[in-house]
Amino acid sequence: MLFRVIIIFLLICSTCACKYDAIKPNTTALPIENNIIIDGVITYNSHIKKIIDYNCKACHSAYPINQTPYLETYEDVRIEAMYGILKHRVVDEYPSVMPPNKSLSNYEKQLILVWINQDCIE
Repeated sequence: MLFRVIIIFLLICSTCACKYDAIKPNTTALPIENNIIIDGVITYNSHIKKIIDYNCKACHSAYPINQTPYLETYEDVRIEAMYGILKHRVVDEYPSVMPPNKSLSNYEKQLILVWINQDCIE
């Protein structure tokens, strides 16, 4: 009888332990500011480049800080987006928020997420 209780307890514990994904939080649904709905095609040159240049490029370029990954060109940003690093660090803010000391607006995060989901159109 004690053996059955231990087995049931272990099954319950293992089921509860697998309930949450501690490695990759799933925060793809973001509230959109000012009831703005992002509709249509999001492109790097029209939408994403401005966000990257203003918020990321100061640190993630060859000069002056030289912090990898480099986000200087469309190809650099596309590679980081395709590997999931851009979403992970900017949208999910995991393991820490990027850019440091402030987060992008929810609208900017939503633009990046839609752009990634639309296969990173240049």
